[in-house]
Amino acid sequence: MKIIKIENKPDDFFPRIIIQILGLKFVFANKNIYYKKFQIFHKYDKPAAVIFDHVWGGGTETFFYNFIESILNPVNRIQYHPKYNLYKISILYKGLTSIFYEKDIEHLFKILKQVEISEIVVNNLVGYTCTKDVLRNIKELAGAKNIKTTCMLHDFYPICPVHTLTTKDNEYCNLNFDRTYCNICAQDNKHPAIKISATYKNFDICEWRDMWRDFLSSMDEVRTFCPSAKNILLRVYPEISSKITVVPHKVKPFIQKDKIHVGILGTLGKTKGLNVISDFLKYLDENNINNIQLYIIGDFQSNIKNKKMTILGSYKRKNLPEILLKNNIDIVFIPSIWPRNILLYNSRSNKSQLSCCLF
Repeated sequence: MKIIKIENKPDDFFPRIIIQILGLKFVFANKNIYYKKFQIFHKYDKPAAVIFDHVWGGGTETFFYNFIESILNPVNRIQYHPKYNLYKISILYKGLTSIFYEKDIEHLFKILKQVEISEIVVNNLVGYTCTKDVLRNIKELAGAKNIKTTCMLHDFYPICPVHTLTTKDNEYCNLNFDRTYCNICAQDNKHPAIKISATYKNFDICEWRDMWRDFLSSMDEVRTFCPSAKNILLRVYPEISSKITVVPHKVKPFIQKDKIHVGILGTLGKTKGLNVISDFLKYLDENNINNIQLYIIGDFQSNIKNKKMTILGSYKRKNLPEILLKNNIDIVFIPSIWPRNILLYNSRSNKSQLSCCLF
């Protein structure tokens, strides 16, 4: 068998998959990382928390790393990548991380049923191609283990596979409840999430919501991060009102200066508020406002140029505190045209604490 030595890059999904598919043996520069499938059967001194997550990073991933700091048990993080049709299982415990991949969902849950589990957390399922099977298996696993279950509402995927709730024209749909309207939208919508998560040619919004209604009703807690998200969820699923909690992210005040540096965090396209920023820049120019400087922290999907705007480009999550501090960012504005919960690091703190902007 061939042997390849690679550097330890925990967030790098692609090279590891290619190496595994080629049937190569792993030898790591960092000995804290091991790729041994049988390690999931390792008898830890405590039962593991199982967390289902997506692979797209962003605020959801920031929340994940902040969340597991409060968990003393081992953490089994399960992520599905639609491009490779693989489930990535990361086992985190006492500074060590073990990772392996599984292709068959039924076999994955067969393995999980043999593991001692303390709780199940559904952090985000955007991008899963077989959402129905995943929800069914999670519900069955929780029932078999008789353990606490929590579903985090970072976006509105349980309401619509287009988790941004935006139409084919990149406008907020405002939760139009007409079945025909939603099904036509699904067929014409170019949002990648619906192409991945649903057979859009035969998609039925009522079937989607019935599936999620059954799943959310089985949860012990459905956690939202602001009253607005709770109210939106209740418009669709009023029967789960007793299960919904609101746990806001903490926000610390920024330091007032003569010039305010505003960070626009994340990819800036139409659904993320590109037109909002364009109109805002026009407003600043027309009203001769020169004490505000915008910093685009992420991919900028436009050729707009303005001296009041600096394009910093894409970033890695771990570098965000340094970016905010280096550019003296006072406040982060998320101009998304759909309601969102956003996590970011507080650059004014000596510690890597998290703060939140809600829009």
